Amino acid sequence: SGPHYPYPAAWGIYKEPPADEFLVHNLEHGGVIISYNPKQIKDQELTQLQQQARSLSYFNGRIILTPRLNLDTAIALTAWNYLQKLNRYNSTAVKVFYDTHIVRGPECQQGLCPG
Repeated sequence: SGPHYPYPAAWGIYKEPPADEFLVHNLEHGGVIISYNPKQIKDQELTQLQQQARSLSYFNGRIILTPRLNLDTAIALTAWNYLQKLNRYNSTAVKVFYDTHIVRGPECQQGLCPG
């Protein structure tokens, strides 16, 4: 939580990270943000992570995959009030985190979230 812009970033996969002030709003709207450190993740793992993010977005598109150079681990899974760090790609951990936290932000009511 914290100060944020009045509108969220577009959902999807990013090559350049959106400003944190956008991302906080995405979390508030029930999104899951997957951040990765390009220096700590192997190319094959990143490809798998991108494929999984696309696949998860078909279920519910409230997902952002973004690089984060100052990340102290390979991958960080973030939802409103939740953070899970991964030293390497783990498809099961990503899926469980997503299933547990998607559409659970403070602005969501019974699974319905704004923009």
